[in-house]
Amino acid sequence: MKKPGKLQRAGTALTAAALILTAAGCGRTSMHEELNGRTEQKTVIRIAWWGSEERQEVTMQLLELYSELHPQIVFEPQSYTWEDYFDILSRVTAQGDMPDLIQMDYQYITTYTENGSLADLRPFVEDGTIRTEDIDEAILDSGVINGKLSGIVLGTAILSMVCNPTVFEEAGLPLPDGDWTWDDFADICIQIKGKTGKYGAAMTPILDLNLYHYWVRQHGEELFSPDGRLLGYGDDGMYVGYVELFKGLMECGAVPDSDSWAAISVRGQEQLPVVTGECGMTQEWNNFPVRMSYVNDGLKLITPPLTEADDGGVGGEDSPENAGMEADQANESAGQGDVRSGESAGQGDVRSGESAGQGDVRSGESAGQGGVRSGESAGRDGSPGLWLKPGMFFSVAETSDVKRECAQFIDWFINSQEANEILRGERGIPVSEKILQSLSGEETLTEVQREMFRFSREAVSLCGDTPPPEPAAIDGINAVFAETANAYFYGVTSVEEAAAEFRRRTNEILQSNYQGL
Repeated sequence: MKKPGKLQRAGTALTAAALILTAAGCGRTSMHEELNGRTEQKTVIRIAWWGSEERQEVTMQLLELYSELHPQIVFEPQSYTWEDYFDILSRVTAQGDMPDLIQMDYQYITTYTENGSLADLRPFVEDGTIRTEDIDEAILDSGVINGKLSGIVLGTAILSMVCNPTVFEEAGLPLPDGDWTWDDFADICIQIKGKTGKYGAAMTPILDLNLYHYWVRQHGEELFSPDGRLLGYGDDGMYVGYVELFKGLMECGAVPDSDSWAAISVRGQEQLPVVTGECGMTQEWNNFPVRMSYVNDGLKLITPPLTEADDGGVGGEDSPENAGMEADQANESAGQGDVRSGESAGQGDVRSGESAGQGDVRSGESAGQGGVRSGESAGRDGSPGLWLKPGMFFSVAETSDVKRECAQFIDWFINSQEANEILRGERGIPVSEKILQSLSGEETLTEVQREMFRFSREAVSLCGDTPPPEPAAIDGINAVFAETANAYFYGVTSVEEAAAEFRRRTNEILQSNYQGL
């Protein structure tokens, strides 16, 4: 088995005494009285999650509390880094040793449902074990795969940019306003690099498909077709514009190339450059500042760059407005080595719009050849690029002998005031409207926590419909996305060849996955 990452398996590192963990059944009196009445026999729940050291500490507090309230429940916790988690989970699942209770991600819930690994939680909702009346139906349904309730969503998240104000101040720049564009993003990255020597944005555009999906939705398309059998957009100019933007920023040293990012990412989230003051910003989720507040409590949230046709975003000094989207024309090929998303241009230009000749980084217009412009584009149907993402789920293994006990813990986790006073949005915005309202008014919230709740309430106005979960073969598609983009970034292929290869291989994976169902 692959060696775990920086966070070791808590189940093997903790003492036996520390494994006697419990939780409070706030509000679910009958179920938790039932548990309290069975003290003669211990019930072991093996629980696994990914996350930072802060998440590990918060989760252990929750498990300890639950065990104090229900001494017959014993937890065997297993904690990993995000980089290791699903690699390890796939191996232990194949060996028939999946933990009872699993923190599950939106990218992978389809995969684990279709391979039969996850139990259907609907019976526990129907009999009242898991109370869902305070959860928005659309959010709850995000855990339904092929008619099966494979996961209970724990919190929601919104794709965000996280800024380090100290670095912006060092560069003599104000924080971006909420209505900034991709042109602004590239210009800011270049200015920070030039004035401080630090990365403007320490991030990779190919970690997964989330940021690219946002880019695609901004231009009026979806990443995958409704039936999940093909890519959802028809013009490869979509891909061309995105990777050209970031290649130009890499060539200018304003964002790290893939090799540099690999060296950065192994440091762990607490040591990411945006946290330590070594860059101006990064792309993350809206609960990132809360998760990192014990290391740096000064990080600020802003919505990702908009197209110029959008009405506004959230963050900086602006208040949110709905982002109106208009139709976009897909771009064709661009210049050579150019980083604007479309137009061939002069030398050294670094805005994020038109494809440039050499090192240019604008993201949008194509030199007389159409273009996926970040400037005038938007969704053909008026849909914003952002969406309210189910941050993560709790799922229960089909092989578990303690499904009901896991369901009782899930109910407490999402509905109990005690649990959420410990969590305070660490796993995203609470899905229970009652819990959210009670926390939003808490005088004991930190400034970072209050800012996250404020940002999230306002950013919801910019969100379109939540797309379906990623296809079961998402791991393979993520790999193809990275491989084809890197081939272009490092000069192995042209941008057009990379785009065509991404389409060909992705469609093959999707078709193969569909035929295998």
